[in-house]
Amino acid sequence: MIHKEDALEEQVANYLQLRYPNVIFRFDSSASAKKSMFQAKRSKKLHGRFSRGFPDLVLLEKRNTHGALFIELKALGSSPYRQDGSIRQSAHIMGQDAYHQLLRERGYYATFATGFDEAKSIIDDYLKGLL
Repeated sequence: MIHKEDALEEQVANYLQLRYPNVIFRFDSSASAKKSMFQAKRSKKLHGRFSRGFPDLVLLEKRNTHGALFIELKALGSSPYRQDGSIRQSAHIMGQDAYHQLLRERGYYATFATGFDEAKSIIDDYLKGLL
């Protein structure tokens, strides 16, 4: 069964492959994969303490002062923000936002994108050097 975010990842991957065939990108598909107890323990060892909250997509392309672009993809209807623009107060979203902050402190561009159109706009603007 394909979940909304899985379908969104596929849409974004297809877009990147067609529009930017030379851009290096990677999805963190390990987070949603079902693992055996052995695989889960091994994954935790390999990723260390910074595995929880790692964004869904990374574009390994330098632009302006940013070393790479990280995007946490959200399906339409599941925005991480409240109507006033503040971050939703769920442990999951706050953890992802904290991870974004760590990435920003290290010189990366990290953000949320809700739906394909927003993800496409962020990718396009980043690769054009507008962000």
